[in-house]
Amino acid sequence: DLKLKQTALLRLEAEQLLAAAEVVGDARLVARVFPGRDTDEVRQLGNQLVAAGGVVALLGIAGERAQLVFGRSADGPGFAHMGELIKPALAVLGGARGGGGSVAAQGGGTPADEAAVAAALKAAAARLREDGRCQHGIATPRRPCRVCRSSPTCKRNTPTNWPAGLCRAASGPTR
Repeated sequence: DLKLKQTALLRLEAEQLLAAAEVVGDARLVARVFPGRDTDEVRQLGNQLVAAGGVVALLGIAGERAQLVFGRSADGPGFAHMGELIKPALAVLGGARGGGGSVAAQGGGTPADEAAVAAALKAAAARLREDGRCQHGIATPRRPCRVCRSSPTCKRNTPTNWPAGLCRAASGPTR
């Protein structure tokens, strides 16, 4: 009975967070710091969020052993690799360790206040926004840029590959 109530509360909290989510490319980004909250509870909340589909969840816990819990929906943006996204966030926390795969990552362990955890989430969100756009800010994981025809999932789609404002692969979609 208590577990059902907790699950219902987490589902309601997930709905509220999704309603306020930022849109990045084709995904909804939820980034939130929770001071002193239980890691398992935050992980369950993350699972509720990503179950909605098309979601990237960047969640952090401030306290004596700060934790970052990142996840994305299986149908979420391919450019959002959680294991890669958590690295700059852990660097902000200094000395924190962790990692993960394409759809989930976790790390932490160092003491950090809310401001430090918020800065870590901000670093990850900035990287996500950067990875999710071509130079022109048009491309999404499902739609190449109409100007340079690049795709954010292309390894060649970097600023150094845009001489005169065009991707080297401007002759066709890159994949």
